[in-house]
Amino acid sequence: MDVAYIKRDLPPNWNIFRLLGKRLHLICDDDLNELLRFGFDADRTKRAAVRIAGLAFRERPGAT
Repeated sequence: MDVAYIKRDLPPNWNIFRLLGKRLHLICDDDLNELLRFGFDADRTKRAAVRIAGLAFRERPGAT
């Protein structure tokens, strides 16, 4: 799954690509805080990131 979206607060080039091995960009302090809450454990962080990205993607205007 490749998910990318842009939100506020962090530079557009910030991502967790190396962490997850996916093209999954989390661009928001809230997202970063959520990942830190999971301690960057690879499996749990991946699940959290996919969940966060899914929520943000659905919230985007025109998202399907």
